Amino acid sequence: MQLLQSILYYLVPLALTVLIEGGIAALFRFKKEEQHLLFLINLLTNPLLNMVLGLIGILCGKAAPLLLVLALEAAVTLSEGALLRSLLPERKKPFLLSLLFNGASYLFGVLLFAILPIN
Repeated sequence: MQLLQSILYYLVPLALTVLIEGGIAALFRFKKEEQHLLFLINLLTNPLLNMVLGLIGILCGKAAPLLLVLALEAAVTLSEGALLRSLLPERKKPFLLSLLFNGASYLFGVLLFAILPIN
């Protein structure tokens, strides 16, 4: 049961992020190859972020403070913006796109956890 919880801890946020950010990317007419790159970027950053947050929870015995979560989200947004700029140079305003993608997925997560509190 613990293994299943650990797997879901990473897969659920990743799946939601991919769906939300992929949907927004589709609105911006990202090509299939661009969507794949966005998926790979999220495959790198999302589990890493959740691993850090999980470790903080284990070490501190409670969830990370909001300010730390926002700082980590900002680091992810900047990292993804840099990756988008590097991997998709034809895309304009990669950091703004990254902010839009990550802001939307973060807000969706906040709303989801407000509706379905998970302990």
